[in-house]
Amino acid sequence: MYSRLNGKILHFQSFKTSDMTLTDVIDLIEDQLRNVDDYGTIHGLMGVAIALDGIIYENKILKTPIKGLTHFDLAKYLRDKLRIPVVLEKKANLTAVFERDFHDNEIFDNVVSVVVRDQIHAGIVADSRLYSGHEGEAGEVGTALLEDRHVEDHLASVNDYASEKALWARLKAIKHVDRLDLTTVKHDYINHDPEVTKVFDDFVYYLSKVIANVSTAFAPDVVVLNTTVLEILPQLLTNVRESTAKLTSPSRQVPIIATKNVQSAALLGGASVIIHQALGLESLKMQFS
Repeated sequence: MYSRLNGKILHFQSFKTSDMTLTDVIDLIEDQLRNVDDYGTIHGLMGVAIALDGIIYENKILKTPIKGLTHFDLAKYLRDKLRIPVVLEKKANLTAVFERDFHDNEIFDNVVSVVVRDQIHAGIVADSRLYSGHEGEAGEVGTALLEDRHVEDHLASVNDYASEKALWARLKAIKHVDRLDLTTVKHDYINHDPEVTKVFDDFVYYLSKVIANVSTAFAPDVVVLNTTVLEILPQLLTNVRESTAKLTSPSRQVPIIATKNVQSAALLGGASVIIHQALGLESLKMQFS
């Protein structure tokens, strides 16, 4: 994604990389950046932000599910090639930056962005600044353990209970299919199919435990959920709010909202980081409409 310094998107494109090697992907990134259209701007490309799953600390990749990328200095490699600033950051962290900077009439100084994909990660903004914790490990909530709702004395990770991957796997199992038809799933839920309803009820229950824990620990102004599940079934947000309310103090009910941009939140958060850096305004609060 390319954006202007005012945060407006100029171009967005996605590439299927599942059959590509790491070298192929890096070559693709480099090729896209080297041949970027300057869109009539005076200074052209002024910086690059790359959002990754894993643990990033001081612009270095300490852990990532992408094979071969751990401890490879991707930022230095691209910076040496392109001669412009390159920032690496966790996807969840950049979604939190997006929620801080891209709300038209609302200013959130303390935000927890809970990103639910194959795993669950939380991005944390505290007092308007990104909070990364010890060596970038803050927000790794998916690795925490939860007690099984139905099986006594059984513990498993949050990722095993409340990730999209776990949700889709359970729905495939009860439907006896290898590929889900999400339109059918939505229809079955709306029409109160008991098996489908139970799967989503469990998903809401476990996700609410995660939200209750992070909201109690960090006391944010708002918790923002970033998941395609709420795009498919937005009515689940009400269920999540009600379930979380039962797990938190009545005096500390944190607002829970859905992100307004599931697809581009991390990219726009990355754009904000680069815009601040390119303008030399890292300490200045900027609000993009």
